[in-house]
Amino acid sequence: MRSKGRTVRAALAGIVGVGIGLSSLGTTQAVAQESAPAREFVHNAAPADLPDDRIERFTGDLRGAIGQWTGVRSCSRARRATEARKAAYERWIGQQTLARRGKTLLVAGVGPGQWRFENRRTDGRRSCKGWYQSAPAYAHFY
Repeated sequence: MRSKGRTVRAALAGIVGVGIGLSSLGTTQAVAQESAPAREFVHNAAPADLPDDRIERFTGDLRGAIGQWTGVRSCSRARRATEARKAAYERWIGQQTLARRGKTLLVAGVGPGQWRFENRRTDGRRSCKGWYQSAPAYAHFY
């Protein structure tokens, strides 16, 4: 993505760990909580002396844009969740930048999110799916 001739790079934070696992009737569900993004994963070009009233702040929840990921196994892997969120974030920040042509992107990034996964065994076949419960993102323009 490009903004005012500068390349805007954003990535996602790693997953801290998996929370509670529930098991009943061949189905396992668990919750995973992400950590806050590391500094290098957040675009920040804001000078310290900008007037606060001229900064436009936008937030969004990407969970609807992410959808679900499915497979036979590995739906619980942090990489699968991170890749799904990263693709949705890049689309979202691109839309925000296009909607505000002429504005400078100062800060953009993601907040800690929460996702779930479910492993199933039906008729001897394995399957899994994962989805986000919350996936906040933000962008500040000047």
